[in-house]
Amino acid sequence: MKPVIFLDIDGVLNTLEQNRHPGGREVFSPEAVAALRSILERTGAQIVIASSWREGVADRIPDTFECNGLGVYLEKILGYTPVLPEASPETRRADEIDAWLHGNPAYRNRFLVVDDDPCVGTAFPRHHILTQESTGLTRSHVERAVAILSGKPA
Repeated sequence: MKPVIFLDIDGVLNTLEQNRHPGGREVFSPEAVAALRSILERTGAQIVIASSWREGVADRIPDTFECNGLGVYLEKILGYTPVLPEASPETRRADEIDAWLHGNPAYRNRFLVVDDDPCVGTAFPRHHILTQESTGLTRSHVERAVAILSGKPA
């Protein structure tokens, strides 16, 4: 079974400094794209979209991935975490990830959450990489991500 990455988009791929092209399309940080590509290539991981994008602009994800050099990885997207509007705003993302894992228990030990929300790290401390919304996913995160997805979290 391949590992899975729960991927947030804003604050991970789409940063404050690099978020919208004048033409209206979202522009991902080139460093974040390179880091994600490296993690995917080295681990064979699949992706579950945990971003709020899944609630209103999910139809834009394929085009946005394609325009940002991630189109080849669209086949790695397994799906989306469920939307749990009844969950507490402070724990919603973690609750949604936990619900997905509950429905897909084979992934429970080999997953990574990449998110700029520190509350997610509280729920999954050994499986979380906290990004900053100003810089997103960086090359400095790659080795830890690979270790977590290989079942050897530091």
